[in-house]
Amino acid sequence: MRYAEKTKIFGSVLIGVYYTHLGIENEKLSGYFDSDWQWDAIKNNQHWIIEFASTDDPWIPIEEPRMIHQKLDNRMNSQIKGTLAATIISPHFRNVLLALKRKINYKNLL
Repeated sequence: MRYAEKTKIFGSVLIGVYYTHLGIENEKLSGYFDSDWQWDAIKNNQHWIIEFASTDDPWIPIEEPRMIHQKLDNRMNSQIKGTLAATIISPHFRNVLLALKRKINYKNLL
């Protein structure tokens, strides 16, 4: 999301996304969350945004992706259960690929 604040990109797939340091010391020290998010720039610098979130992810409270969804007015899928780190090896990953395939097609590239 930080990249899209200053750079035009085609689109984003956000998986397991959060906008605060979540109280994690390493995240605080990274400095990544020190400046305000430029939500309008993130939204306007791309054609589309798809977001995947889990309602019961043990690491990322659902309020984090819901706020991002609200700020970016993107398409959000929160039907996935459990940690999204395990999504890549689960049947839910197929949904990620299908959503991405729908967004990236020949018509969108013209």
